[in-house]
Amino acid sequence: MDVKREFKEGMRLEAIDPQFLSTIRVASVGKVLKDNYLMIRFDGFKDQDGSDMFCYHRSSPYILPAGFCNRHQIDLQAPFDYKGKFDWPLYLSQTNSEFAPVLFFNNVI
Repeated sequence: MDVKREFKEGMRLEAIDPQFLSTIRVASVGKVLKDNYLMIRFDGFKDQDGSDMFCYHRSSPYILPAGFCNRHQIDLQAPFDYKGKFDWPLYLSQTNSEFAPVLFFNNVI
């Protein structure tokens, strides 16, 4: 059986910051667009006009599954308003959210 791979608004992931390409941040799917495009928002930002979001295609190498940085010993920038050491399971519980499943990503090593 083929599992349907559809991102949903609010799913959490890790994303490369397009303004600082050496930085990977905790992010969320802000909006799902046509043709497999996603509007991504870094957690901790929330502009009412959507100017804090940026567009990546679901096949982009710049979006990564939650836990990617930890598995590869890469620094992950926590949300700007997050207190303490970042922990994905705790964060998902605190935000009542889910991560985008690993099988949604093309670039998983």
